[in-house]
Amino acid sequence: MRSQKTLKMKKPDISYWLGFFLDIIFKQSQMAVDLLSEESIEKLLSQKQLIVWEYLQTVEEASPIEIIKKTNVKRPTVNQVLSKLLELDKIDRIGLGRGTRYRIK
Repeated sequence: MRSQKTLKMKKPDISYWLGFFLDIIFKQSQMAVDLLSEESIEKLLSQKQLIVWEYLQTVEEASPIEIIKKTNVKRPTVNQVLSKLLELDKIDRIGLGRGTRYRIK
């Protein structure tokens, strides 16, 4: 509206409109990146690794032993996917050693 008020002047000021327009483009690009990031995780993980990821999405937090028992995925695969998800910054590690638990960010 501020830009429209200046359209009939000798020097129209479209800076308000331009700021609004660029803000919308920025927000849309952020949404696109978020959407692509979510989709790409399925492309990065194997079928068994996806089982672990999907299980983690259903619980508040879980230990590797709980994940193994609930998903029937072998320990090396669980360790591998947990490392990959940590690297991708998709999960948080809570604690260390035997009491280590994981949760989705």
